[in-house]
Amino acid sequence: THTKRRRMDDDNTQARILAETLGCLALALEQAGAYIFLHRLTLKDYLEKWHNQRDSVLSWYDPRLMQYPKSVAVTWQTTFGELDESARQLLQHLAWVSPAPIPESLLDVSIAEGENKADPFMALAKLESYSLVTRATDNPSFSVHRLVQEVTRRQCEDPDYTRLNEALRWIDA
Repeated sequence: THTKRRRMDDDNTQARILAETLGCLALALEQAGAYIFLHRLTLKDYLEKWHNQRDSVLSWYDPRLMQYPKSVAVTWQTTFGELDESARQLLQHLAWVSPAPIPESLLDVSIAEGENKADPFMALAKLESYSLVTRATDNPSFSVHRLVQEVTRRQCEDPDYTRLNEALRWIDA
């Protein structure tokens, strides 16, 4: 099997450590795998990056309020830091729409006046490459996992709900 990940002699041990660290959660493992694949990391390299993000996440993660495990938040933070501004903004808007399949035609509609004129389909492709969205193979639609939406809404500071209001106008348009 061809892979872009760098293989090491201790991969079996590192894979077990990674799975345990991520709580064996399929979503976190999928996003970690996408990150490892894109950056051609070893499993150990990813674990080091993940642990470096842990302290940052602990500054905003509140287990009393969050409906998801800390491992999902750390995995999300590790990936979110790699996104360009247009992909971040798209994800922040998608965090407020239904997790049901979203037609790609929605991306033909401008989100906000004066917004960055970046190609939203390129932003979608970036999100897909990190497994933050899943694109359908049989029709032009995509979906965002509920946990990805929840982490995005809670982590991104937006006290005035600007992204929510923009998302509502976007859907309305």
